[in-house]
Amino acid sequence: SQTSWETAGKIVVLGIDTIINDITPPTTNWKFQFSANPQALHVNLLGQTSDKQISLYGRVHQQFLTQKGSIQLKLAPVTFSPSEFHIRNSIQPWPYPLDLTIGQAASTAEVFWTLAKDADEAPFTITKAKASMSIDNLGGHYENIIFDGFSTTLTAVGNDTETWSMPTPMTLTLTKLETGVNISDISMRILFNPIPNSTIPRVEIRSLTARIFDGTIFSDDLVFDLSQPKQQWTLHAQALDIDEILKLEQQEGLHGTGLLDGTFPVTLTENGVEVHDGTLAARAPGGIIQYHTAEETAETLKQTSDKMNVVLQALSNFHYDKLSLGANYDHTGTLLLSTKLEGKNPDLYNGKRIHFNLNVEENIPALLKSLQVAKDIEGQIEELLQRSEEKLLEAL
Repeated sequence: SQTSWETAGKIVVLGIDTIINDITPPTTNWKFQFSANPQALHVNLLGQTSDKQISLYGRVHQQFLTQKGSIQLKLAPVTFSPSEFHIRNSIQPWPYPLDLTIGQAASTAEVFWTLAKDADEAPFTITKAKASMSIDNLGGHYENIIFDGFSTTLTAVGNDTETWSMPTPMTLTLTKLETGVNISDISMRILFNPIPNSTIPRVEIRSLTARIFDGTIFSDDLVFDLSQPKQQWTLHAQALDIDEILKLEQQEGLHGTGLLDGTFPVTLTENGVEVHDGTLAARAPGGIIQYHTAEETAETLKQTSDKMNVVLQALSNFHYDKLSLGANYDHTGTLLLSTKLEGKNPDLYNGKRIHFNLNVEENIPALLKSLQVAKDIEGQIEELLQRSEEKLLEAL
């Protein structure tokens, strides 16, 4: 005889608190609605944080005759805002120097499986899986680095839990990255491809572009094999504004005109980023560099040597037609620049031609830190939060 039965019910669990590695996520509430009969089990679930800022919806289906089952999960769009919801105030204690204060994130996932028929086998076998995540205009800060307008959509599929692939590249855009130097309009396409017999994927980066110093940097298509200890690629620079670069020196009275183009061979190692034999050169016909120091500073520099006096006079109105820079950067953050400058000051020595050779050594992390202090990075964070609140009010 065939057994016939059917059952249904609802389970509600409120106020679930968990602690993971001394971190306390928000309190959650859960609701499960289920129905079952000899042929199948169906479960609908809803998990929410107590403030209802995060909601997870799910459906579970299990066929008993075919042993086939599936789960569909949907994370409803999570909206970050400084006044309502951001990570640092929601997860206590938040141990990372990252906070998200504006934007939205959402995701979905589907997993299909077959239950084992033999007790000696694994309990189930994943037959298909798919996951996607969308991020829209996410903004916040990581330590003293501010970012804004981060958007992307990622989709991955797999036949099991270990082998995943992307059917199409993900397009990633970032409106602003403030590290002490403004980088804007960052855009790239990223594709992860599985490597046979390896859990580490091969990463392809295509159409990488960004704006910096009022110019553009871009790269040829890159392929990173993360199983290898060293990755190499080349960055290209076009139309970098010399005046914007000179502002890094934070010297009053230092200005310039002209555009720079160049290339930077980049090596990524386990120790960090390195640049070997990078070059920049000024576009014809050149430009003008002017350095007018305060009178007290000028007098101090002149007293160091007669040559310094000549340099200051020449740079007061230097018209150059050749400017080239060689750049080397090691993983410790030390940048070595060798600069060659040729031209004349029409107001000095009857316009006699002058050549400058200058070598500069700079610690870039320390320089960026000083720039961040000079620009009051905390003030920028407050400005970002205020702007986020204004956008929220406009939306309401």
